[in-house]
Amino acid sequence: MSLRDLGFSVDEFSGGWPDRAVTTTAHEAVRAVLSPDDVDELVTHRGLRMPAFRMARDGKLVNPRHYTLASGSDTASTVGQLADAEGIARQVGRGSTLVLQGLQRFHPPAGRLARALAGDLGARVFANAYLTPDSAQGFAEHTDPYSAFLVQLAGAKRWLVRPSADAPAQEVVLRPLDVLWLPAGWLHAGVALPGSPSVHLTLAVNPLPLTDVVTAITESLMRQVDGETLPPLPADNAQHVLEREVDQLAARLRAALEGVDTKELARTLLARSVEGTAAPSDRVSTVLGFAPPDAPTGTGTPGDGGSRPGEPGPAAR
Repeated sequence: MSLRDLGFSVDEFSGGWPDRAVTTTAHEAVRAVLSPDDVDELVTHRGLRMPAFRMARDGKLVNPRHYTLASGSDTASTVGQLADAEGIARQVGRGSTLVLQGLQRFHPPAGRLARALAGDLGARVFANAYLTPDSAQGFAEHTDPYSAFLVQLAGAKRWLVRPSADAPAQEVVLRPLDVLWLPAGWLHAGVALPGSPSVHLTLAVNPLPLTDVVTAITESLMRQVDGETLPPLPADNAQHVLEREVDQLAARLRAALEGVDTKELARTLLARSVEGTAAPSDRVSTVLGFAPPDAPTGTGTPGDGGSRPGEPGPAAR
């Protein structure tokens, strides 16, 4: 999956990201990223712990004690704030919205979509899923510091969006496979339509911080002096000798900075965006040498990074 699967062209993002709300229609395949059955599986059988989920109703967060287990224990350890499927169901029945946070980390279909978008946009992408009962509202009007794709997967939700508090609100109704691009800083609030419980995915897009770029440049410069040390400093003239050594090193690093391979640096930063978005598709057992499910017997090389059907191969990662 990629930007095109969400109904956008690369050209729409080539001159910078859109600075207004934009609606499109996603490809049918996007529907399979998360289904109501997937939610039941995640909540009931995956042993989710906070902060992987939270709940909200009418603009306020629900106290976690109403939908988490105080502890779950076995013979080796005790784990707190586990998802209580029955408690979550009770809260949903009372009109609460369930939020699955950082979904790209523990639900592979969401992870694959987020990684693809990260590769397209050169940004880190995280996925949250929102499950809202019909006619209910989880969060009051608010802004987020990131831009986002709001992807309707089931049911329908009415959104009021506006660029600022003094601007008129724009109404947008999202139905299955509708997508809303919302720029960072826009005010927004959503309500599920009557008789239509809603499931939507928010794909939040975070541009690379400049500090990440500076860090990558610094790492490149540090490789120039790896393993080196200053010469012993004379006891009677340490300050003067140290100033000279620092001056020489600064001149050397300035020259090295002029020679930084910007293409390689950009490749590194893009790879980090993808890697920082979600876990890779390689399976631990595959790295150990076990064949992935459905792989033909006797093919592949142990540790060659084989992929599951539908996942990108090593060259695409």
